[in-house]
Amino acid sequence: MTAARYLLVFCLGFCLLIALAAADAWAQFGTPTRNGYYVCAYIGAKIAHGSTIPSPKLVIVAGSNALAGIDAERLGDKLSVRVFNFGLSASMGPGFQTFEGAKILRPGDAVLMPFEYLAYDYNTPRDALVDTVYSCGTDYWHSLSWTERIFFVLAVRPERIVDSYLFRSHPQAMQATAALAAADVGPYGQRPGGNFPPHEVAVEAGMTNQPLEVHLDPASAGTAAIARFVSWAHAHRIVVFATWPNTIEFPGDRSGFSKIAAFYRNLGVDVIGTPQQAMLPSALMGGRFYHPNRKGMAVRTARLIEALQVDPAFRRWRAASNGEASRH
Repeated sequence: MTAARYLLVFCLGFCLLIALAAADAWAQFGTPTRNGYYVCAYIGAKIAHGSTIPSPKLVIVAGSNALAGIDAERLGDKLSVRVFNFGLSASMGPGFQTFEGAKILRPGDAVLMPFEYLAYDYNTPRDALVDTVYSCGTDYWHSLSWTERIFFVLAVRPERIVDSYLFRSHPQAMQATAALAAADVGPYGQRPGGNFPPHEVAVEAGMTNQPLEVHLDPASAGTAAIARFVSWAHAHRIVVFATWPNTIEFPGDRSGFSKIAAFYRNLGVDVIGTPQQAMLPSALMGGRFYHPNRKGMAVRTARLIEALQVDPAFRRWRAASNGEASRH
């Protein structure tokens, strides 16, 4: 076989594979799996609940560290503001988290973003996000650039369509999944009493010694998504605050803290508190690096309340929001 013929066969084969991937992606859009359906129902319940809360309100947007570490009800009571927790999974990435959270934001609202550290160098969407986008997130897919859309086309698993068919063939499972998702949301965006397992879990072995490199990649998809969201929020008269994710106390390179703070300053975003205020000892953690137990959630929430109460930018927003609320 000549080199030209080999190249032609290769190109034709490659184009055929791309065409098959595109056809498979087209067939799978809008077909939920069990996990995807739960996430879609969960997000839908959050949007439904959050949209009923009058503005001005404080909306927490981040990953599951916000659900496990910040008590939205207590935060609202102590600060005398309306608070809703729109935390999702960290694996969804800041682009998807802010895209969905924006659906309940109105002029005069404020956003508090305690993103996990992986958000600042988030590039490749995780499987959970791909599954969710194919289940119900076509509006998010259409918001992406063409290069980002192509990734989702090529990343979907062909066998996913079988998982979706098996799930959709059991209406009872779909109803039960939707009911579970709604129960996990509650009036404040998180399960009443906190998102904890039935019994407290011990800290994972070795987690206290797990090093973490706090890194910010200014060219990553995660930081670009955060910057776009901040620009959108400012254009719609929504105030944005950043803070640090609750974590277990950890060793490792922490030089990224200053880079993250500088990143937000350059965007005109006030950073609430310090990274150390969000760190908790192992006795207050619930078995995961970012997830406190019940006592840890109480401590973390109390520290966050204190940091918000003394922050000048937040105090200005709270004073303005209370004045606006009293006029309605």
